Amino acid sequence: MKKALTIMKRVFVIYLMLCLFNSSLLNAAVTHAWNTHYQNIGVRFNPDKSQFVVFSHDRITKWDMETGKLLASFDTYMSDFKRYPHRNSKLIDVDDYLLELVFSDGDGSIHRFSLLQGQYINFPKFNHGLRIFHGYVDGNKMVYTTTGDYNVSIYDQNTSKDKIVHEKYFGFIQVPVFHKVVIIKDKGEFLFVDGSTYKKKKLGVKNTYSYIHNMPDDWMEAYSGGRDTRETVQFVNLVTGKKEAYKGEEAKKLYYPKSVPQPKTEFIRTIVRSDDKYYYQFYNSGNYEDGKQTYYKYGIRKVEQVTGKIIREVDISSSQDDFLAVLERVKQNEQVAFKEFKINFNQLPLPYSFDYNSASAREIQTIPFVKFGSHPSVGSKEFAIGKIMDCYDGGVIVLTMSFTQGASSQTSHFYIRQYDKYGLLIDSKDLGKTIKQGGGFDQITRFTIEPMNRGYSAVARWEMGKGVQQKNYAGGCND
Repeated sequence: MKKALTIMKRVFVIYLMLCLFNSSLLNAAVTHAWNTHYQNIGVRFNPDKSQFVVFSHDRITKWDMETGKLLASFDTYMSDFKRYPHRNSKLIDVDDYLLELVFSDGDGSIHRFSLLQGQYINFPKFNHGLRIFHGYVDGNKMVYTTTGDYNVSIYDQNTSKDKIVHEKYFGFIQVPVFHKVVIIKDKGEFLFVDGSTYKKKKLGVKNTYSYIHNMPDDWMEAYSGGRDTRETVQFVNLVTGKKEAYKGEEAKKLYYPKSVPQPKTEFIRTIVRSDDKYYYQFYNSGNYEDGKQTYYKYGIRKVEQVTGKIIREVDISSSQDDFLAVLERVKQNEQVAFKEFKINFNQLPLPYSFDYNSASAREIQTIPFVKFGSHPSVGSKEFAIGKIMDCYDGGVIVLTMSFTQGASSQTSHFYIRQYDKYGLLIDSKDLGKTIKQGGGFDQITRFTIEPMNRGYSAVARWEMGKGVQQKNYAGGCND
C-alpha cells in the first residue's frame, strides 16, 4: 500500500508541471516531459502508420514515423479555464487524418482539439445530445452515446448527419484504434457496427470481457476470468469473421491470435499499434531517479514482427536538462501547495478520542493538493479533522475524513495520513468507516490516538451489528 501511495503522490508532480509553474518554462519545450509510466501517454497512428500523434497532459505532438521528424507541437493550456489539463487526463481518440483529437480531463469533462487550427474547438451540434464520446470511425466520424436514453450514434462530420446505430444499450462500447467498427456489448451479447455502412452484426462470442488494446489490426479479444488469469479466450477478426478459441493454460499464455505473427517482445502492453508486418511500441531511452520516484524518457519504435528487427526509433521526450529545469520549478511549487494543505489542520489534543456526534472538521476538497490527487480522496468530499503532530523535518501527520452522501445513507471514512517534507504521502492508516442509515447506524468506528515518543499509537474499533473488529496502529516521524 505504501508503494501505491508513493506513486499516487509523485504523479502529482505531473499536475503541478501543468498547473502551478509559469507557462513560459513549459513553452520552451516542444516535446513531452519525462513521465512516470507509458500509460499516462496516448498515441494514435494514421491508417498507413506513416505518421502518429502523441497526447500527454502537457503537450500534443505530431510525428513522421519514417523520418522521425517532429511535424507539429502544441501546448495544451486551456485559456478558457486558465489552467492545463489535470494530471490524470486521458486521450480518448484521434481521427484517421490526425487533424483532431478528444481527451477526457480529470474532472470528467471532455475536450476537442484541432491540430489544423492549433486550438481547442467546440463539438458539433449533435442531433441527439452528447453524453459520452467514444472515438472515431471511418475517417473522422464521431461515435457517441446520446443523452437520456443511452443510444449509440455516429455523427458524420462531412455531411453533418447523425444516425443512431443501436438503441438503449446496457453494457459498454469500444472503438478499436483501426477505426473500422464499433464494438458494443449489450445484455451479455457482443455486437459490432461497420463504421462505413452502419450495418450491425452479432459477433458470436460467449466470453464476458473484450479487449482491443495492443491487438493487431482488425482483431479483438474476448475472454473470461481476469486479464492475466484467463479461463477461456476467443480472438475474432472483425473484417473476415475468422475466430480462434482457447482455454486452460493455453488461454493464459496467449495474448495474440496464432494466425498472425507474434511480436518479438515480452512487453505486449507497450504495443500501441500492429499489423501483419510491424508493431509499434513504447520504449524508454533513459531514466531519472528523484527520491522514490523514477521518470522515464519515452519514445515510439517500429519493429519487424517476424525478426524483431528495430526499423525506426522516434524520441518523443524532451532533453534531460529541459526536464530537470521543469522538475526543479515543480518542486518549488509543491512546497506552496503543501503549505496551503497543512494550514487547514489544527493541533488535536492528545490523547484524542473521536466522537462522531460532536467532532468538527474543515472541508479541503477544493484546494489543489487534494483536488488533483496529491492527497488521496476516497469519497466525494475530503475533510481535515486535525493534526496529530509536526515532524522536525517539515513533514506532518494528520487525521482526515472522506465523506460520501448516498441516496439514503452517509459514509464517513477515517484515515491517518503521514507526509514527508516534500508533501509525499509515505504512510496511511485506515481507521474504518461510519455508515449512517436513516436515524441509525449500519456501521460505526470509534478510535483513540495517544502520543508515544516522537510518534503515536491508535486503537480503532469497528462495530457492525453485533460484530466488532479492532485494529492497533503505531507510527511516527522519521526525525
